[in-house]
Formats: sequence, structure tokens, C-alpha cells
Amino acid sequence: MAQHGSDLDAVVAEFIPELVSIERFGRVESLVRDAVARCAPDTPARARDLLRYATYLAGWCDSEYLPLRLDVLFHPKTIEEFVGQLDKVVPSRSAATVAATLRSMAKVVGPGGTAERRPHPAREPKPPYPPNEVDELFDLAERSRSAKRRHDLAALLVLGLGAGASGQEAARAVPADVSERDNTISVVLRRLQTDGCWRERSVDVLPDYGARLLSLAGSADTYLLGGGQSRHSRVYDLCDHSRAGTWPVLLDAARLRATYLCTIALEPNTALDLLERAGVVSFEVFDDLRPYLRAGTGRPA
Repeated sequence: MAQHGSDLDAVVAEFIPELVSIERFGRVESLVRDAVARCAPDTPARARDLLRYATYLAGWCDSEYLPLRLDVLFHPKTIEEFVGQLDKVVPSRSAATVAATLRSMAKVVGPGGTAERRPHPAREPKPPYPPNEVDELFDLAERSRSAKRRHDLAALLVLGLGAGASGQEAARAVPADVSERDNTISVVLRRLQTDGCWRERSVDVLPDYGARLLSLAGSADTYLLGGGQSRHSRVYDLCDHSRAGTWPVLLDAARLRATYLCTIALEPNTALDLLERAGVVSFEVFDDLRPYLRAGTGRPA
């Protein structure tokens, strides 16, 4: 890096993505950090901008099944196609800023690769947690040394298992989103859609988790488990904590949601009620979980 070397190195090392899922960022992280390092930003603010915009580009390329190589990511055609899509969901001035930044990066990183799509791999659904692992996750969370971490781990577990919240939805939930009416606890969840708008839905929390969520909301700060504008940052930190330590059961927000989906799928529901509770518009997500539903227990048949 050109100046403020240690500060810039810290910005790059500590960067947490916004709007890009943890799993997707894991696939593009090394490319993004390599590209930013090559561009040698001269201030921490510039480094953050490059990291953010390169992550948007790389995440889009991954969703489009483009080869994950720097020469493909920063090929002029790739950038123009990405900006064309971006221009549909963000103000034109913001899209122009992103485009100009990515074009300047391309001059350093260097284009040259082809942009043929990769074949779509078969999706591997996240397996739900069996009951004994759910109990163990709560036990491990309770044994965390930090009071704040104990609270946030419990909130993530309850939101995922009890309301089917995705990592993004859990990170955006605030205490006021939790309410009680006629002995039913509900929570409002928000998800950023591909058109750039936030979708809001209210979910009745499963009875086993309602009282616990209400208690957690009463002792929370601004957000139920941190997050805010960083969206995924707190969820990323909590899940990473389970991988870095000695947890025998790894915490995965997608598996928490899968566990919730299996639970509601095994309950009596109308088709429309099931879709509404899951927060989806098709039954595709339940098709992915079919191996775990055949046995009628949420475990693989």
C-alpha cells in the first residue's frame, strides 16, 4: 500500500461485506482483497470504497456463474453488464460512482479473460439441526464469556429457529419489531430484494421460542444482535466465532432457517399459510429439504 500501510492493511483485513451473503463472500473474498491490494489505495477511506465496490462486482459475477478470476471480473464487458444491472436498482449518480471506480481498478488489475458462464452446479441444501444439536447450540451460547456475545448468540438462534430469519433479516431486527398479542409473539423481519427495495414481513414465532425472544428484546440495545448498516457483520462474527473456537456444532444461519422450515412443514398448514410463514413465493425451498422431511422428523430419511 502507498501510505498509512498498517492502517490500510487493517482496513483490508477487517473488511466485512454488505449486501453480499457470507457464503458468497467466502467464494470471492480472496479475489476482492487481491484486486484492492494491487490498486494500492492511499487512504483507508479509498480502500473501503474499493473493497465495497469490488465485492458488489464479484458477488454479482458469482451469481451470474462467471469464472471467478480477476481478468474476467475486471473485463470491460463484465463491468458494463454489471453497471447496467446496477443502474436499474440504485440512483444513477451512485451507479456512475461505482462504474468509475471499477473502471479505474480495471486499468490496474488488467482485463483480458473471457466471460463465458460457468455451468450451474447442483444445489446442496443446508441440513437442519437435529434436536440434540439445537440443545447443544443453546448450551454453547450460554457458556460464552462475553455477556453481549451470549445475548447475540441467543438472539440469532431464536430468530433463526423460531421465525426462520435469514442472516440478513436477523441482523436488521430491532427490539420494537418484537410484539405480543393474544399470547402470540411475533417479529417483523426485513429483507433486501434484488430490486433494491426492502421487503417487510411479520412472523409468528414458534411457541418454544416466543417467550425467550420477548425477553431478549427487552434487554437488547439498538438491534437485537447488532448489525445495523453493516447488516451481515454481526452474524458473520457470531458464526465465525463458532468455527474459531472449540464448538463441536458449528453455527450456520442457513441451517437455523432450514430447521425452522422443516418444523413448519411438518405442522398442519394450508399451502398459502406455509408459503407465508416461510417468506417465499414457491415451494422450491421445501423441495430442497425433502430428504429431511420424508422421515417426518426433520432428519434425513
